[in-house]
Amino acid sequence: MGGIGKTTLAVNVALEHQTDHQVIWRSLREAPTLKSLLQDVLKGLTQQSPPLQDDGTEEGIARLIEEFSQYPCLLVLDNAESIFES
Repeated sequence: MGGIGKTTLAVNVALEHQTDHQVIWRSLREAPTLKSLLQDVLKGLTQQSPPLQDDGTEEGIARLIEEFSQYPCLLVLDNAESIFES
């Protein structure tokens, strides 16, 4: 689905909302693990985010939901189609 303007649309939405939302943009092109993605996004939200323990996915998702409930945030996951490629 490349080349149909998804990233351009996302950039325009992010620019439109950057004054009233924290915008966090992450690329999934290199297909990071869920734990590393969660850790990276949490680090972008709070500069003092402690490392996730063990598998970290449940903990990371819970912490992310907590952060999202406290602060308006727009999370853009660009190149999501790359995680579905073999």
